Amino acid sequence: MANWEEKSRRKFQFTQRYLEHFKSHRVDYTDRDIQMEILYTNWLIKDATEKTRKNTSTIVTIMAILIIISLLVSVQVLGAISLI
Repeated sequence: MANWEEKSRRKFQFTQRYLEHFKSHRVDYTDRDIQMEILYTNWLIKDATEKTRKNTSTIVTIMAILIIISLLVSVQVLGAISLI
């Protein structure tokens, strides 16, 4: 239990230090700078989402092809068995 509390405390301290660092580096940002940074971050998220979607579509297509092939093979095997 103490180990979990220590990890939680360290994570909180890291988050606090990161927020202080974030604020100190962006203290002179104009509204336009902030908007440009948000726009860039949104673009990164969109790009990552599109790559994930593309990979998922590829995997689904491959799985569908494999299922069709396995069904065709099983039909051929069953057909060959019934001829014997």
